[in-house]
Amino acid sequence: MVGAFGMRIDRFPDNTNPSGPSNRLNDAGIDAQYQHLDPGDRHRLSAQVSYVREKQAWNATIQSNPSDVLRSLRAKATCYYSRVVVVLAPLSRRDSSDVMGKIRPHRYR
Repeated sequence: MVGAFGMRIDRFPDNTNPSGPSNRLNDAGIDAQYQHLDPGDRHRLSAQVSYVREKQAWNATIQSNPSDVLRSLRAKATCYYSRVVVVLAPLSRRDSSDVMGKIRPHRYR
């Protein structure tokens, strides 16, 4: 099974006045899943993977870096064999850093 998703947000500095420049967040992602079940029920295998890319454009607030990009890759594989369970779940998350060399925390999740 494969899926895709996306979202666009325009966030205004003053939420009571939605006009003028806004901070923009664009998210796009893809995910997939696979599952295998043994007919004899001795073993099962499942795998999931997800990739998300978020671009943040800081148009309405003063930042040392006018835009950031967050990339997140998650994967998980699970294997049940008889009574033994093995799970692997690596995570890779990268965030662009601003001019001052600091990593900006991801604030909108």
